[in-house]
Amino acid sequence: VMMMMVAHSIVRAHAWEFMNESWQNFSELYNGGGVKLLSIAKSVVNGFTTQAELDDVTSFFASHVVQGTERGVRKSIEGISANIAWLTRDRDEILGYFQSKA
Repeated sequence: VMMMMVAHSIVRAHAWEFMNESWQNFSELYNGGGVKLLSIAKSVVNGFTTQAELDDVTSFFASHVVQGTERGVRKSIEGISANIAWLTRDRDEILGYFQSKA
């Protein structure tokens, strides 16, 4: 259910907050984590686009290591970094396009 809810940025921020606060419960539910838990976490963080979100995710996973998911965590962090770079590069052009269509 959580994976479907995070399509909207406001819900995504709340889902990340909930996941942070409930990490121990998620970890127990998924027998210590593993790929299934990482897949839920990735669905939440993949749409992040700010440096603050990147810093938060990086810090969180540095202190909440889930064995066997290191590569997936790294890819999620790289994805957030790519989102930030893309928006930094193209934000003005995208805004201009949508403003011209309004």
